Amino acid sequence: MPTILLVDHETGYFDIYEDFLEKRGFDVGDILTAQDGQEALDKLTNHPIDVCVLDIGLPKLSGIEVVRECEFRQIPTQFIFLTGFGEGDKVFEQAMREYNVRFIIEKGGIVMSDFLQKLKQCLTTKTNR
Repeated sequence: MPTILLVDHETGYFDIYEDFLEKRGFDVGDILTAQDGQEALDKLTNHPIDVCVLDIGLPKLSGIEVVRECEFRQIPTQFIFLTGFGEGDKVFEQAMREYNVRFIIEKGGIVMSDFLQKLKQCLTTKTNR
């Protein structure tokens, strides 16, 4: 089973994502969580993570900083950004161009079927790192 890391300082999202994924056949034991960028980076460094779903606006290290550090450390993980802001296009285009970020999802209006589709796309595509 793939290992997924969910990273958000708003921990209420964890239960929603875990419940949704468990109902679709994912093993919740293979879903790790982190509440800030530094905790995410520690888990990415110490565990083989297939896909990291992370908020852009995190305490300690931003989502962009986490992705940059993973690139520097050559950690072969694919990323899906979550954002509650309207940062979207500029940040996303830069991350897509420079790092292994596959998608960006607006947290406020997330459609779970779209999230699942994007997650599955990441899991079926090997990283290019």
